[in-house]
Amino acid sequence: AGHGWTFGQVGGGVQEWRVGTPNTTFGAALSGANVLAWGPTSGTYQPSATCWAMSPPYSFVGAPYDPVVIFDIKFQTEDSWDGVYFQYTTNGGTTWTTLGTFGDPNGSNWYNGSPAYSPCLGIPMFIGTPGATTWRHAVRTLTGMAGQPCVQFRFMACCDGSVNYAGAAIDDFRIGYYPQKDIALTSINVGYATNRWAFVKQQSHTVSAVIQNNAWESNPTSVTLVYKVGSAPANAADGVAQTFTPAWAGSTATCIFT
Repeated sequence: AGHGWTFGQVGGGVQEWRVGTPNTTFGAALSGANVLAWGPTSGTYQPSATCWAMSPPYSFVGAPYDPVVIFDIKFQTEDSWDGVYFQYTTNGGTTWTTLGTFGDPNGSNWYNGSPAYSPCLGIPMFIGTPGATTWRHAVRTLTGMAGQPCVQFRFMACCDGSVNYAGAAIDDFRIGYYPQKDIALTSINVGYATNRWAFVKQQSHTVSAVIQNNAWESNPTSVTLVYKVGSAPANAADGVAQTFTPAWAGSTATCIFT
């Protein structure tokens, strides 16, 4: 029923994690019909619901570099009090470490604040009511995980004893080897001037390049490409560099050399 995830609570708290349809506040799942959810299908989560959803174990033995965790999340919790955060263990659950910080440089959309009051004072988390309408695409490098033989992860929900909301919905959870930066050149196109006297009339041919962002980092606002007449550049310094401000269409953009 949990698709490999197991659920539990801390101390005498209430366990409200499940795999199923999202709370009606969040609308439909991002993919398929089900999500990993904290809270009921309608209404609000229970007070003092400090509980967890734990993943099956992962092995990163032989990993070429640290993997990356990616998921999409909607959340609606009490501002300054309740929220959801992400942890990992490398020792079978003896100790758990919260992954990342608010405004984390090793991630994207990773947490948006931390409670100002107990019971979760100061813990970075997904918190508040603004996250209920739009899926937040959260990404974080699993720093130091390459080579680890057994790693488990868990989402922790933490709240106080009053003022409750819809909770959280998590979809498209995945772990893999996704680079932070990876701009690929997919094609080069030449648009020839149609006039055979183009050289005499100083008409230009057009050379354009199609690029694609294959990384988890957001589409960059500036991309530098290097070209060389007669052969391909051997490296970034071998040729003429031109910097573009791409107009991205999804993950691709066309850059026209001038």
